Amino acid sequence: PGNRGLIVRNTFTDVRASTVEQTLLEEVIPESHIYEHNKTKHIIKHRTGHRGPDGEPVLSEIQYHGLDSSGDGLPTKIGGQQYGWIFVDEGIEITKGAWVQLLGRLRFNGRTKNGRRYKVPFRQIYTATNPASKTHWMYDWFFNQEKGTYFMMTANELSEHVDAIPDDYVETMAES
Repeated sequence: PGNRGLIVRNTFTDVRASTVEQTLLEEVIPESHIYEHNKTKHIIKHRTGHRGPDGEPVLSEIQYHGLDSSGDGLPTKIGGQQYGWIFVDEGIEITKGAWVQLLGRLRFNGRTKNGRRYKVPFRQIYTATNPASKTHWMYDWFFNQEKGTYFMMTANELSEHVDAIPDDYVETMAES
């Protein structure tokens, strides 16, 4: 409760169409939990199940943006922002500089509502991505330099846990 997260992808069109509309709003956050969705500012405020001392719901906020850059590979839309968590969809699309800049945004410490402090229990950045080559910076970051932790799942392993993945898709991925 009281947290602020960021969902990003390399371009705004991709984050809105695939990550937010197709996944977050259809499969993750029930419509009954959406308090407000400002499509102009790209902010979703949602109920967390917690109530403040006044009985009002304590909301969390999800912002979503594309990491459109100024030509140097660094995002221009998130400078100065603070987040408790950041999700990068298709991490292989962004530069190492963008990743490092996102890490620097993980400093949100919660909010106060009616005199009660809702602290962020931990801050994290995570990504879901398809593999790139072993020369990609992300491979180097996680596997060679061992910065952070990672969880890897193959298409076959994923199919054991997700009913929504068609069997023929898993077979095609296993063959490729």
